[in-house]
Amino acid sequence: MIPARADELPLDVRYPTTAVAVAEKMALRQRAKALAVAGGAGLGAVTFYRYWEVKQHQDNSPRDELWSFTNSEKKKVVIIGGGVVGVTAAFKAALKGHQVAIIESRTKPGKECSACAAGGMQRSNPIVDRGTWISVTKSFLPLTRFVLGGPDEPYKFFHIEWLSALTDPFFLRWSATFSKTSLFPCSEQRSLQNEMLAFTKWAVHDMVEMLQNDDHMAENVGFNSNGSISLSYDPQPDHKLAHPSGMNTHEPSIQLKGDAIALQEPSILHQKTQPTNAKYEFETCAASSERFTEQLAECCETNPKLDVTFIYNTHVVGFNTASSLDGQRRKVTQLQTNRGVINVPGDAQVVVAAGAWTPRIASLMDLFVPVYPLKGE
Repeated sequence: MIPARADELPLDVRYPTTAVAVAEKMALRQRAKALAVAGGAGLGAVTFYRYWEVKQHQDNSPRDELWSFTNSEKKKVVIIGGGVVGVTAAFKAALKGHQVAIIESRTKPGKECSACAAGGMQRSNPIVDRGTWISVTKSFLPLTRFVLGGPDEPYKFFHIEWLSALTDPFFLRWSATFSKTSLFPCSEQRSLQNEMLAFTKWAVHDMVEMLQNDDHMAENVGFNSNGSISLSYDPQPDHKLAHPSGMNTHEPSIQLKGDAIALQEPSILHQKTQPTNAKYEFETCAASSERFTEQLAECCETNPKLDVTFIYNTHVVGFNTASSLDGQRRKVTQLQTNRGVINVPGDAQVVVAAGAWTPRIASLMDLFVPVYPLKGE
């Protein structure tokens, strides 16, 4: 028999090692593909289950009327969320003569994020940019430092429960939006950040002025106008203070070193390790967010000039909407809750002030809000 030419021989005969390597790569690709399909199917199933769970809450919620507006002449506002933002919004609306209803899931106001907040009143906002994205990513994916470079991120933005996070459509969509906004900012992003900062400056000034004019409330909420100090324990004293993200700020500050730090904050003398430098924002104020919310809620309920109703132990589980007269937008006509329905008059405004839970509530109206809770929320 005449031997076949080399190019006519099977691949595993001509190049046995290469053939094995190719087969192994193909098998690895098949396994990776099967794993990806299985993972995607699993995530899809869990996501569908969550959607089905929400629908079950809506379908099983009571249909009896829980509460209704009574005054036909006043403008009407429904606020979802009884934290510091919701209660402050209710107070401001009531001062203008509006009739306000606050829907709160707890038995008292200010018992969620408002009870955990540090209470700082800084005229500043974090800037979302490439540096922020790198810091956040490295905080919950430490191994990415080998790709992104630089040291570990000491500030832990998230405490991730991976199964819950990866099956949470809000987290997945927020992650995509956060990445896009950080890495590929739109041309208007800077002006939008400045607009937000201007609002923050006005809001802080308004709150500080309120507390300065009300000694009783200021004492009850622990109002402090002595500024804030950020300590650094960097071994290189001349190193600038690190911050978890860049800041867009109107807060004036000075750098302190050595004895000047202890002079401003004597309690550090009891620390075993002394700070090397500090950033002192000397105009910053602070107060207890929880106690401020409680005091303002009490004012809303006891002041006969303010028409505010608190509806506690109530969770919003769905919305009914209708097209506006011009057909350009949709109007909320009814809120479905775990305790019954609340009919929303045509001239009423609905405000969602639910903090980190805002995207879940907005999603019941097929709206996306790019908000997701960080550490402590």
